[in-house]
Parts: sequence; structure tokens; C-alpha cells
Amino acid sequence: MATAPCTAFRGVVEGSGAQIGPRLLYQRVSFLAGLCGGLTRQLVATRWDEGSLDVLAAGVDGKGESLPPKGWMALRRLGWAQAADPAEGVYVSDRVRRAAEEYAARTLRLALHRRTLVAAILATWPAEPSGRRSEAEWTALRAALPAGVSNAEIRNRTRQVSAYVREHGRLPVGLCELEDPPEVAGLVLLAAMDRQQVTLVRVDEATARLRVKLPLCAAPASGRDWAWHVIDIRLPGTVGADAVLHTPTLRPTLDGRVVVDLPHS
Repeated sequence: MATAPCTAFRGVVEGSGAQIGPRLLYQRVSFLAGLCGGLTRQLVATRWDEGSLDVLAAGVDGKGESLPPKGWMALRRLGWAQAADPAEGVYVSDRVRRAAEEYAARTLRLALHRRTLVAAILATWPAEPSGRRSEAEWTALRAALPAGVSNAEIRNRTRQVSAYVREHGRLPVGLCELEDPPEVAGLVLLAAMDRQQVTLVRVDEATARLRVKLPLCAAPASGRDWAWHVIDIRLPGTVGADAVLHTPTLRPTLDGRVVVDLPHS
């Protein structure tokens, strides 16, 4: 699976046929990213604790059953998804919630690797106040770390812990005390949605057509404030004529572009 970054320049509002230029398309995609991002931040913040990360690391729910690989399904299985709501009076569909939940789950699952590194460093913290490790302490640390961890990762995490010790006079309990909840970027994981919110078809060798329901304002009050938009995407040469296209991620950038990260296989 590879991902091709494409750019969406314009679209058409389905039904009315209204043409949407780059600026208005960017605005509406940004509205959607903002709605998703607000929900994702709530979810990540409410589960940024060692106990919640323990649950995700174990990979099973309260009944001992394996969590689904899809993040939004895992959060719902655990009963965590209801912790996030849009602002009062704002309407988002269940599909938009799914995208936000998927991003939150991926963010928390990605933190598990950092957590493992920090736990190993804390468990083998050197006796020397300067933080300099003896040969035996290096051996113990390497044994506690997962395979493949680079020296740069060890160095960066050690400096992070050292800075915490200098500020607080003690070691942190774990990653969630060492770091604030992760930042959430402005993007929309359309792959977590279904055909009631997004569709993708290949028109020809050079073009894909994305249909996505976008909000018409920053705070949609009902389904009437959402509309289907048809967006033709120019495919780069790296996407072969026989490649299978998969539902993309929308990413409004700081320079005013709508990037469509398009997976293909």
C-alpha cells in the first residue's frame, strides 16, 4: 500500500450544480476538519492516562475479547466514544464521529510505542545524578527496550526525562505525566466513514472522483447545513492505471490547499 498526495482545486455541489472554487472548497473542508478535530481532542484528552493506555496495550475489552483493529470500533467497544460531543446546537453525523474516533484511537495507539520506551528508561534510570549510565545500566536498558530502538530515540527520551527531573525533582510516573495529550492535526480520515458520507471512483487513468458530504458553515445546526460535493482529483503518474484506489484522507494545509492523501495498491 502506498499513498499519493494529490491536491483538490475545485468541486461541484451535487444537486444545485454550483461550482466551488479553491477558496470555498478549502473553507468547507476546514469546517469538516475542525468538527472532527474538536471531537478527537476531547477523546484523546479524556483517555490520556496510564490506565487507558494499559487497556489499549492489552488489546482486549472488559470481557476478554480482542479489540477490533479499526480504531473507532475499538473505542465504541470500550464505551469510550461517548466522551466527546460537538458544541451545543452543532449537528454532526455518526460518520463524522467515526472519523474523529478513528483518529483518536490511532493517536492513542501510536503513543504506546513512546510509552514502552519511557517505561524502560524509567525502570533502568541511572543511579548517577547526572543521568550518565554505567555499562551495566546500558545493558539493563537495552534488555528492557523492544528490538530496533535507535540510539537517537534513547537519547531524546532520556533528555526528556532528565528535563522533567530537573523541573520536578523526581521521576515521572509514566508517559502521561511526562507529556501533555498529543496534538491533533487538522485532517479527516474519510476511510472511517461509509457511503452515506463519502464515495470514491476512478473516472479514467488520470482522474478519480471523490464525493464527500461537507458542512456549509463552521457550526452546522442540522443535516440541511451539509451538502454533497463532487471533487475531481488529478492522479499523479505514480498511481498506475491498474492500481486500486482506497478512501483518502483530507488535509487542509496552512498555505490554503486541500491535500488528498490517496492510498493505492
